[in-house]
Amino acid sequence: MNDDLVKIVAIIGPTASGKTSLGIQLANLFNGEIISADSMQIYQYMDIGTAKPTPEELQAAPHHLIDITPPDLPFNAGMFVEHADKAIQIISQLGKVPIVLGGTSLYVRTLIEGMIGAPEAPPGIKKKIQQDIEEKGLDYCYQRLKALDPESALELHINDLSRIVRALEVYLTTGKSIKMLQKEHRFQDRRYQPFYIGLDWPREILYQRINERVKIMVQQGLIEETRGLLKKGYDKKLPALNSIGYRQAVLYLEGIMTQDEMIADIQQKTRRYAKKQMTWYRKNSEIHWLEGNQLNPEIHSGISEFLKTIPAQKALSCE
Repeated sequence: MNDDLVKIVAIIGPTASGKTSLGIQLANLFNGEIISADSMQIYQYMDIGTAKPTPEELQAAPHHLIDITPPDLPFNAGMFVEHADKAIQIISQLGKVPIVLGGTSLYVRTLIEGMIGAPEAPPGIKKKIQQDIEEKGLDYCYQRLKALDPESALELHINDLSRIVRALEVYLTTGKSIKMLQKEHRFQDRRYQPFYIGLDWPREILYQRINERVKIMVQQGLIEETRGLLKKGYDKKLPALNSIGYRQAVLYLEGIMTQDEMIADIQQKTRRYAKKQMTWYRKNSEIHWLEGNQLNPEIHSGISEFLKTIPAQKALSCE
C-alpha cells in the first residue's frame, strides 16, 4: 500500500442499492464530499431517469460531477478522470475526504488505476466497425464482441455504443481482450489509495428495489422529462437517450410501447444490468462488503483506521 497516494473512499454497488444514502452518511461522519462516478448523472436536463440526488440530498452533503455537460456532447472515462482529479484536489486541500460513488465501474477503475495503454485502432478497423454498425446494427457488433471478448461484453450495456466500439477496436488491434489489458495494467500506475465499500443485497430484495424505483421514476415524470429533451432538439439516437429508461420512454412517445410495456421493459433491463454490475464487482478482492447499505461498526472502524493519516480528520461515532 502506497501511503503517498491521496486516500479516497469508493462506494460501489448496483443501481438502486442505496449508494447515495450511504455516501451522505459517510460524508457527515468523516467530513467528506461526494464525487459522482455515474456516466449518466453528468448530463444536464436528465434528472429523473438517472436517479440524481434530490435537492434535499444535495443539501445534506456537497456533491461533484453532477450536471456538468449537455446530453449531446461526448463524454468518456478520460474526461471523467480529468474532472474527478480536480474535485479530489479541491476536497483534499480542504482536509476533507473524497467519497466516490460508482455508478459506472469503468469510471471508478480508471480513476484509481489509470488509463489502459491500448493503441489507437488503424483506420481500416475503425471503418469496418462503423460499416457494420450502419449496415448490420449495434446489436450485431455487441454479439460479435460477446463472441470475441465475453468478459468485457458482460460489463457493457447492449446500447453502449462508444464502449462496445472501443472494446472491439482494442481486440481487433491487439489480439487481446480489453479485460486482459486491464489485468496486465492493474496496479502498475495506481493513482489513488482506495477503501472500497460494496453494497450487497439479496437478489430478490434488490430486484424489488429496482422495480419500485422504476415505478417512482414514471410517477415523477420520466415521460415528460424525455419529451422535454426531444423538444429541446436532442436526437433520440444520442447515447444519452439510448440509455435504459429514456430509450423506452422514447418508444412510448412514438406509440411503439404502451406505458405498462415501457415500465416492464425498463425494469427487466435494469435488473439485467444490475446482475452484470454485481458479477463484475465480485471480482474485486479489495471490496469490504456491506449487507444492504447500512454501515456497520467493523467497516466504520476500518474507514477510521484507513483515514488516520489524512490531516484534520476526526470520525464521528457510528452509533
